[in-house]
Amino acid sequence: MKDFKVSVVGLGKLGSSLSACFASRGYEVLGYDINEANNKNFNKGKPPINETDLDKYFRKYKSKFKSSSLENVILNTNISFIVIPTPSSKNGSFSAKYANDVFSKISKILKKKKDYHLFVLVSTVLPGTSRNILLQKFYDNKVFNFGYCYSPAFIALGQIIKDFLEPDFLLIGQLDKKSGTSLRNFYKSIYKKSMNYRIMSLESAEITKLSVNTYITNKISYANMISEVAQRIPFTNIDDITSAIGSDSRIGNKYLKAGLGFAGPCFPRDNKAISFIGKKIGADTSLALTTEKFNLNLNKNNLKKYLKYFKKREKVAVLGLSYKPNTNSLDESQSLDLSNLLSKNKYKVFCHDKKLNSIDKKPFDKKIVFKKHLKQCIKNSKCIFITKDEQIYRDITPKSLKNKIVIDFWRILKNKKLDKSTTYFSHGDSFNNFETKMNQRNIVKNIES
Repeated sequence: MKDFKVSVVGLGKLGSSLSACFASRGYEVLGYDINEANNKNFNKGKPPINETDLDKYFRKYKSKFKSSSLENVILNTNISFIVIPTPSSKNGSFSAKYANDVFSKISKILKKKKDYHLFVLVSTVLPGTSRNILLQKFYDNKVFNFGYCYSPAFIALGQIIKDFLEPDFLLIGQLDKKSGTSLRNFYKSIYKKSMNYRIMSLESAEITKLSVNTYITNKISYANMISEVAQRIPFTNIDDITSAIGSDSRIGNKYLKAGLGFAGPCFPRDNKAISFIGKKIGADTSLALTTEKFNLNLNKNNLKKYLKYFKKREKVAVLGLSYKPNTNSLDESQSLDLSNLLSKNKYKVFCHDKKLNSIDKKPFDKKIVFKKHLKQCIKNSKCIFITKDEQIYRDITPKSLKNKIVIDFWRILKNKKLDKSTTYFSHGDSFNNFETKMNQRNIVKNIES
């Protein structure tokens, strides 16, 4: 397969981003989506989501995008990337319904095709899904002239293109050696420099994808656990502590930072999936469950520490709503959860996020007020929670925080010279007030004894 003809099935946030990356490497991309609106936008060069640089890529490579029917897409290409939803179920498992439907349709189309075709599943699935569920559709229809790989992308919203084009490694789960070799040859045309390829069985790759994200959640939770200790002991600096820990080559600094808990469309659900698998096959995966529980309780535990400094029914601002910088996604957002908890505790809550024009009332308590302008949000509030590390919040002036209580989860204002009237909590560090320091002295005495 020296001459690759590329197609992408599923033109949502990830599928459209992958298409942009392929187009940037010279490929013409034939796309298909069950949503006709996505097909039309693909033809027009309009991305389906607000994602960093995606609009720029679509404008630049508009001529390389074309959508068509699923049959035309399969019959006129020889390598297809399948990027379809695999939503989580209540028990933590992933639904293979949409993937099953797509592979069922593709298997019937392949009967009309004689040439070899490589299919690459990018969506996250449970171990065994590829071989026992999806590929079974091909075998049932007596189709055998195909290759298959499971090759999920390790990406984050807000930096999908960067993550895909600059990965730490490329994971390839192969049905057979020919499939793996074919995909590796394709990737060599995408990545100009030498890449770290990890080629293994389908099942090993399926477990690897879940394991990477689950391990990262452990690192995030560990940093937050250590911050719980540091806050209660005098003269501590959580960033000094985690930076030193991460300097050990066995550990590393990535994601080892105290702040809010993990969130987003992948981390929480992959963690739950590992727990589900453990229960299903009788393996002890309690570590993943413990991490999940710790993360879910973080906001409640943090509020217990801070609310005693607030007056009842005080006006409170939450700065930053999406689950991370450079995205408007509210998936499992810790800031959203914090806002709801504050409102339920009878505080008047104002919110701000530069990536959002408004808030959907469904996930939020109806009493929460969204403010488009940061200055207005701060002015209306006595207590400020900074929940996202973005430049707009780094640029907050000390003058605007006079006579206010500030809880800075990412410590972005820590080195600013704030007014003496500002009560500032550098979250994760030792509490900066006399009463707490007195309590900490007693704790140290208890530790020593």
